[in-house]
Amino acid sequence: MSLFFTHLLITIHYFSTKKFRKMKKNQLLILLVIFFAGCAPVYVPNALNTPMFEEKGDINASFYGGTSGTDFQLSYAVTDNILVLANGSFARRDSTDDTDFHEHTYGEAGVGFYSAFGKNGRSETIIGYGMGKASAEGDFSFIGLDKYLITGTYRRFFLQGNVGFGSEGFDGGLAIRASYLTFYDLKHGNEDYDEEKMTGFFAEPVLFLRAGWKYVKLQTQIGFSYPFSKSTSLGYQPFMFSFGVNVNLNVFDDLM
Repeated sequence: MSLFFTHLLITIHYFSTKKFRKMKKNQLLILLVIFFAGCAPVYVPNALNTPMFEEKGDINASFYGGTSGTDFQLSYAVTDNILVLANGSFARRDSTDDTDFHEHTYGEAGVGFYSAFGKNGRSETIIGYGMGKASAEGDFSFIGLDKYLITGTYRRFFLQGNVGFGSEGFDGGLAIRASYLTFYDLKHGNEDYDEEKMTGFFAEPVLFLRAGWKYVKLQTQIGFSYPFSKSTSLGYQPFMFSFGVNVNLNVFDDLM
C-alpha cells in the first residue's frame, strides 16, 4: 500500500534524527503503534448490489451504511432476463482527533442477466463501469512533520456474480465482484505517482442476508477485498461490512 511505504519513509527519516535518539521508551512505543495501524485507505469498495430478481418489472432499491460510508442502489428488471442498475457511494470519515480522514464520491452503472432456478433459487451476472474521486490524509505533526495527502480520480470496470435464494420473508446468498481499478491524477502532496502504480485488480466476495416483509427487508452483507496484483501500491480497505434497508416493489404488474 502506498501509505504503508509513506509511513515507512517517515519513520526511517525520524529514526535518523537526533530527536529520535532523545525519545523516551513510551514515546517510541506510541510512534510504532501509529506506524503499523496508520495506513488510511485510498480505495474503499462500495457495497455490492444483489437484487435477486424474479420477473420483469421488479424494482429494487437499497440503502446501506457501513465501512464504505453511505451507499444507494437502484436496479430494474427490464425483461424476464435482463436487468439494469445504478449505484452511488459517499463517505467522509475523520479520526477522533481530526488528524486522519478518508473521503470518496463514487457512482457506477451496469447491465446484467438474471434467472430463477428451482423453487426459490436466483442467479445474476452483471458487468459495469464506474468513476469517482478519493482522498486520504494523515499527519505526524506531534513529532514535527507535516500532513500528507493522497488524492486521485479513479475508474473501475467490474464483473459480478450473485447466487442465492429469494422468498417473501428472507433472502440470502453469495456474491463476488472482480474489479479492475485505475487511479489517474493520483498525487502524494505535489508528487505524481508512476503510471504502473495506478492500477489494481481486486476480488471482492461477500455474504448477504435480508429478512423482513415481502417488500421491505432489513439487510446486511459482510466480505473482504483482496488484491490479486502483488505490486498494488494503492492503499485499500480489506474488510467490507454494511447494514441497511432493501425495498423491492413490482410496480408495473398492475399496468400491464
